[in-house]
Amino acid sequence: MSTGEQALSGIVFVLDRPRDPLNVGAVVRLMGNFGLPRLRLVEPAALEPAQVLRLARRGQAVLEGITRYPSLPEALADCGYVIGTTRRARAIARPVLTPAEAAPMLLAAGNGERPAAILFGPEDFGLDNAALDRCHAILTIPAVPEDASLNLAQAALLVAYELRLAALARRSGTEEPSPAAALATGADLEAMFSGLRAMLEAMHPVQIPGRTEQTMTRLRALLTRARPSEAEAHLLQGIFQHLAHALPDRRDGPEPTSD
Repeated sequence: MSTGEQALSGIVFVLDRPRDPLNVGAVVRLMGNFGLPRLRLVEPAALEPAQVLRLARRGQAVLEGITRYPSLPEALADCGYVIGTTRRARAIARPVLTPAEAAPMLLAAGNGERPAAILFGPEDFGLDNAALDRCHAILTIPAVPEDASLNLAQAALLVAYELRLAALARRSGTEEPSPAAALATGADLEAMFSGLRAMLEAMHPVQIPGRTEQTMTRLRALLTRARPSEAEAHLLQGIFQHLAHALPDRRDGPEPTSD
């Protein structure tokens, strides 16, 4: 297996609750065209294998390799780096990349045991905020603002094309591969965030409605943007959990005041 092919095998395409089997079939076809073997579907997913093969006659290998997950956290649990696709502006700042900028970053981060993921949302509404909370960065295709909406398969095609170009550049030696760091997986990050939430709740047991959720959203974006390693995520998880247990019980203290 060439360097480029090895790099592409570390990438997974994740379709979050795709609604149109034609889109799923088109994605299977283009993944076969560009040498991307790993497709994950989050339920409920519109998958009709016979229809897929009519659209993608050479897509049998990709089709047979599809894995289906009952939820997005489970689909991303082993992924060390996740880029979510969206055209909407978001209040919480995350790195915003074009497909050409995202491709080498995905290739550098992904490997067989700890893949990098490119995440596509449902066709009607795209990725929601809960899904974007699990992303290290955002990919936006620079279409004209007055007509920026692309079909799911069209967006996936542009990403696959740039990934293929980046992989070929590696194979030709025009781009040196960066060593893949042992980034925290989705499961590692969720364990760290669980410890963070426990610490916040111990600090403020009497809650102003919505304050913990707002704080968690901002801290999730900050810590995810930092791309902690597996060891760093475990370290932070331990610190947060220790503080949660070490903080005195303040449930009988005075009511908090808003800033």
